[in-house]
Amino acid sequence: TIVDAPLEAGYICFYSDMGRAKSIKIRLEKTNLGELGGKIEDEPACFDENTITISLKPQSYEFRAFGRGTINWEGVAIVKEGQCLLINLNQENKK
Repeated sequence: TIVDAPLEAGYICFYSDMGRAKSIKIRLEKTNLGELGGKIEDEPACFDENTITISLKPQSYEFRAFGRGTINWEGVAIVKEGQCLLINLNQENKK
């Protein structure tokens, strides 16, 4: 029997260009991923300092992130094989 080759992993990279980035906590599905390391001025690459990057099987994942006070984000991240999805948690896309 011939089977398809397994899919290569994809990546989600969370970051923020907000001054209070260190206070942002991230949750993917039901797993707490931790807090961002700090503010990033320019668009990062996967695994850059101050990001949270995770390697995942290609599919859709729900995420939530929580900043100070009532600031929060939520959405669906679609992970594709061999690609790095960048998610900037900032003022423009907060809930």
